[in-house]
Amino acid sequence: MKERKTLYLVTDFEEDYNCFKELVEAEDDVEGEIVGTEDGTIRLFNLAESVYKENGLKPNDKAVFIGKIKSVKEEKKSVQYIFEKYGVKYGFTDNRAYIDIDESVVANKSVYDEFFKEFKELCDSRGNKTKKIRRSTAGKVFLTVFVLPVGIAKMISNSFSDKKSVRKQLHIYGIMLFYLNHLQEFMDRETEMLPEETTNNDKKKNKLDVILQDTINNYNNIYSNMKGNGEALHMDRVRSCDLIDNIKNLINSIANHPKEFDTSIAEIEISASAFTQECKFAQQELKAARESAAGALAGGTSGAAIAAVTPAAAMWIATTFGTSSTGTAISTLSGAAATKAALAWLGGGSIAAGGGGVAAGESLLAMAGPIGIGVAAVTILTTVVLFETKKMSINKKRKEMIQYIQQNTEIIKESFLKITTLLEENEKMYAEISNLYTNSLSSYGKDYTMLDDAMKLRLGSLVNDTKALAACIGKTL
Repeated sequence: MKERKTLYLVTDFEEDYNCFKELVEAEDDVEGEIVGTEDGTIRLFNLAESVYKENGLKPNDKAVFIGKIKSVKEEKKSVQYIFEKYGVKYGFTDNRAYIDIDESVVANKSVYDEFFKEFKELCDSRGNKTKKIRRSTAGKVFLTVFVLPVGIAKMISNSFSDKKSVRKQLHIYGIMLFYLNHLQEFMDRETEMLPEETTNNDKKKNKLDVILQDTINNYNNIYSNMKGNGEALHMDRVRSCDLIDNIKNLINSIANHPKEFDTSIAEIEISASAFTQECKFAQQELKAARESAAGALAGGTSGAAIAAVTPAAAMWIATTFGTSSTGTAISTLSGAAATKAALAWLGGGSIAAGGGGVAAGESLLAMAGPIGIGVAAVTILTTVVLFETKKMSINKKRKEMIQYIQQNTEIIKESFLKITTLLEENEKMYAEISNLYTNSLSSYGKDYTMLDDAMKLRLGSLVNDTKALAACIGKTL
């Protein structure tokens, strides 16, 4: 297993973290060539400046500071910058890297146009990279085209008149260049271990922080495994639906086939529709959740989390855990009630209730439920829990959170095992039925009464096995 190094990103802009996270977690190394940093070697955590100012970092922790972070103003005076263009510059010392932005440099239209041309070319070159082969956790081979993170893609438009968009473009420009050209060098720098001076109270606090950090890392690792199998299961079920459609077309093409075949096909359609209905429900609920996020709680982490959930994530969650446990549909609610319902759904519906749900307005805790903040792909669990300073400054609160995450980790383990069982069952059935279907294709468009006994027997097995497959893809936890 590759060694993973921890990197802290200090910024007050969520877009910076999302962009940086997408880049370092992308599987973009191609044919032995490392693109940016070696895949799977960085574990990224986000810190707001206020949190960094109060808690600080250990001397040997590696961190990247983005933008105007006042807390490190004096430190940056000794930095030798290695890149500077269009008001974007970056450099690093032993364990600290700094990406600074001066928006005034592109205030001139001609300078901005020159910058935007280069920015777009950088994004286009990044988006055109193709990773030829990737293997999923289930062992299947896929052709994967690497695309730009959604947040970056949205920024590729001439926005000179929009200062906020220009700032985002400059930040993304600096982050991408640093990632592609110097992040690996920064992470590989060997520095002399610096002594850490701590008081007894600090030691007690640090000990709990270490335990909490380990607990969170364990949660995230197990969640990542569950998510991988959940996505593979959803993909396998989509593929199974395509196979079922092909089998229905084959049976319907055969003249004079037994009436019991039609009865079985009707049952198959009903069973398979359970899966497709879950997909439709997920699309509707995700849309409703995002609309609600624009309302009462949109300014908080919860609203950002909902807004960042992708349709693909919503699909595998809904089709794996089911939507019946959600209770009242989000689309029938509004305002804060809709947002809380959305959080409960993202946290696994009624499953999350076992870990606290949205009780007492603890929406952040709801997002740390059995499905977890990892689903939302916003700020990893560590960011909103470990560094929620005001809540976590008391040791008692730390202990409670450790226990809470451990409880959810056990639920994740159980869910992971169940998903793995469903995945293996679905894969085995798909392989057998796919082979049976291929061997039955010669009967397409024929008269059933003219087929030999072996083919008739094969078609009967195909129909019966397809009924079982349709029932399997509709199963939820």
